[in-house]
Amino acid sequence: MSNLVNDVRLSGRLTVNPKLYNLSEGEKPYATFNLAFNKKNTSTEYIPIIFWDHLANFVAKELKKGDKVLIEGDLQYPLKNGKPHLSILGRTYLPIQESNDLDIGEIKDNSIIKGTNKLNIGNITDEEIIKEAILSLKEKG
Repeated sequence: MSNLVNDVRLSGRLTVNPKLYNLSEGEKPYATFNLAFNKKNTSTEYIPIIFWDHLANFVAKELKKGDKVLIEGDLQYPLKNGKPHLSILGRTYLPIQESNDLDIGEIKDNSIIKGTNKLNIGNITDEEIIKEAILSLKEKG
């Protein structure tokens, strides 16, 4: 059991503009917002997201209500009013563009080819994973 890791990856849409807070002079700022995501296409779930320090400033400036993002972070559940309060402590974020905004290049033989870059997608059918791969490829090319 020593190999267990607290690592969460979640994609969804911001339900509000991020709010930036400063606890006091000289303290690190933090930003919060709620992320909405679908649970197996049956219902919409919401979870609070928290970013600290420099990322908090970036999140507050770059993201807005309705933006679609991929969040990576740690699951945390501190007690609030004596009850566990589930949230994600964000480490990184990646804005996700809608597929109609992407120039994906050519898809051939289970690979995405853009310029001189080739990304093997194998038998992946998950649209979100493919979009992430496309964005990664766009950054390289």
